[in-house]
Amino acid sequence: MANVRLFGETSGFVQLAAPDAAGNNTITLPTTGTELVAADATGSTTIAGTATVSGLAVENDGTVQGSLTIDGIATFARGASGTPAIAASGDANTGIYFPAADTIGFTEGGNEAARIDSSGRLLVGTSSANANGGVLQLSGGITFPATAVAASDVNTLDDYEEGTWTPEIADAATGGNTVTHSVQNGLYTKVGNIVTAYFRVTWSSLGSCASGSLIRIRNFPYTAKSNSGQFYYTGTITPIDGPTTVLITGNETHGIFYDDNNPNTVQTFANLPSSNLGNGLNGTITYLAN
Repeated sequence: MANVRLFGETSGFVQLAAPDAAGNNTITLPTTGTELVAADATGSTTIAGTATVSGLAVENDGTVQGSLTIDGIATFARGASGTPAIAASGDANTGIYFPAADTIGFTEGGNEAARIDSSGRLLVGTSSANANGGVLQLSGGITFPATAVAASDVNTLDDYEEGTWTPEIADAATGGNTVTHSVQNGLYTKVGNIVTAYFRVTWSSLGSCASGSLIRIRNFPYTAKSNSGQFYYTGTITPIDGPTTVLITGNETHGIFYDDNNPNTVQTFANLPSSNLGNGLNGTITYLAN
C-alpha cells in the first residue's frame, strides 16, 4: 500500500503512512467536519471525543480531550517526584510515579508524600522502611480528633490523648472547702477509654476543711465509667499516715483515700498535717472513662 499525502490549499501536506506488515490496516477519519485526531510537527497528538484504544504508542506529548477507554494495559514512564508519570492538567508536579520496581510513589508539589513499597508497606513521609516495622510506617505521629469519635469495632483505636489537669484537695465532691494549695500538678494519658492520671499536690494550710471530713481529690480529666455504680478504680499514692489507696467510684471525677492497713477505713483531714510543702500527696491511678 502506498503512502497517502493530503496537500493543503497553499503549501504543506499531511502524510498517512501504511505499515510494512501485511494485512488490512485501516485509518478512519471523521466526515462531519469535527477534528478527531490531530498531530503537529513536534509529534504531539490530540485525540478529541471518546476514544477506545487497544494498541496506541505516543512517543511525544499526547492530549485526550474527552474520555479514553483502554482495553488492555497502559504503560507509563517511571517519572520522578518532581515530574510524576501520572499528573493532573495544570499541576504537573503532583501525582503518581514509580520510583523503583514494584513500588508506587505519591508526590505533592514535587516532593514525595507517601509510597507503597515492594513489600506492600505504606510509608508516609518517609521512603525508608523499618524492616521489622508494621504495614503502616510514618515519619510523624497520628493526630486524633479533639473529641473522640467512638468506633463500634472493638479492634479500632479511636482515641489517644496526652494532657494536664488541675488536681484539687477538698472536703466534698463538689463545692465545699479546699486546702490552700501551693502545688497542683496533674498529667494524664488516655488510650482508647483507659485513662492513667498522675497528680502531685502540696498545701500551706488546710483552710476550712473539717478534720472529720473525707479527703477527696477531684477534677480528674475524664468521668469514670459506671455500671450501676459497681465500678471502682484504685491507685497508689504516697502515704498519709501509712499505705494509702485512692479510689474513684463509677460516674465520678473525684476520688477518696483509703487506709490500706485498715480495710474499708477512709482517710479524713484529721490524718493530714496542717501544711505540707514537701512531697505532699502524689500518685497515679488508672481507670476506664465513659
